[in-house]
Amino acid sequence: MSQVTLISVVIPVYNAQAYLTQCLESVLTNTWRSLEILCVNDGSTDQSKQIILDYAKKDERVILIDQPNGGVSAARNAGLAQAHGDCVAFVDADDFVAPDYFASLADALEESGADIAVCDAFRGPDAFLEEAQHAYVPDTAAEYSACGDRVLSDSFLLNYIWGRLYTVSCLEGARFPASLSLGEDTAFNIQLYAHSSLPTVVYSPKKMYFYRTGHASSLVNSYDKSMVIRRAEWCLAQYDQLNERAKTIYLDVAVKSFWAYRYLTRYSGGDRQKIKTIRRQCRKYAKQLPLSPKTRLKYFLFTNFPQSYRLFRLLTDRTLIQWEKEQKKAAKAERKSHE
Repeated sequence: MSQVTLISVVIPVYNAQAYLTQCLESVLTNTWRSLEILCVNDGSTDQSKQIILDYAKKDERVILIDQPNGGVSAARNAGLAQAHGDCVAFVDADDFVAPDYFASLADALEESGADIAVCDAFRGPDAFLEEAQHAYVPDTAAEYSACGDRVLSDSFLLNYIWGRLYTVSCLEGARFPASLSLGEDTAFNIQLYAHSSLPTVVYSPKKMYFYRTGHASSLVNSYDKSMVIRRAEWCLAQYDQLNERAKTIYLDVAVKSFWAYRYLTRYSGGDRQKIKTIRRQCRKYAKQLPLSPKTRLKYFLFTNFPQSYRLFRLLTDRTLIQWEKEQKKAAKAERKSHE
């Protein structure tokens, strides 16, 4: 892909002063120079806005979009609304990218003719990412392969928007649901996969995105469990407007969100009325779709027997045992405080 091809980089920013400089430096020093960097300041109360302004004075590619706090979905939508590029990438303000990140993804799109190019990521706390950055060798070949229908079942391909480059043509009409601040990546991507023609995706296992975990502002460290059930509600609210393939995709996300919510609220109880309503809707819609026998069995077991889902989760992630102990202890303390 020619270096004259403009890539719009959308960066939602909220109180990210500790990491924003590293993020912007990694984008600005990329070998792909034709960028518009849309920094959406989402009502930050720290020095984030000033950092963006300082960079905008030094480099005209940096553009400040300033708005009252509306959440990460509203911030990304604001960036999308002002994007003029042929391709769009999303980078979180507390993450950073490799020097050849955009060039590798853009070249993959041109060579394959795909709609979306995806790479893998380094994921971990500050010390791990610093070590990975020092060891990173830029401009090494990245082998991309076509994903085919795997995009509909692969959690990495479906559930994240970082570590990828989208062509503008495949984003038509797609927006982040304003009601979601968790699972909004999944909700965004399934809108693309619900089109009459499935977007083509190519993937490389080369790690070129640096995803930060383990700090206080990280969304994965502190989130509202109700967001999980909201994702299920959002999917089901769109259901009647969709074609059959899209209904299957949306229902699958809704069902999995339902399972996750019941598991996450195992000790705190959760919203029983919502659980009842969503279970009824999922059962109804599942009967209408041509699901495989394996999928039907999985839906039946996990939906009607929560313990089977719990067993599945524990077998696939042993760290959840400690999480369960902490949740049980917290629930006991909560009950005791109300006695």
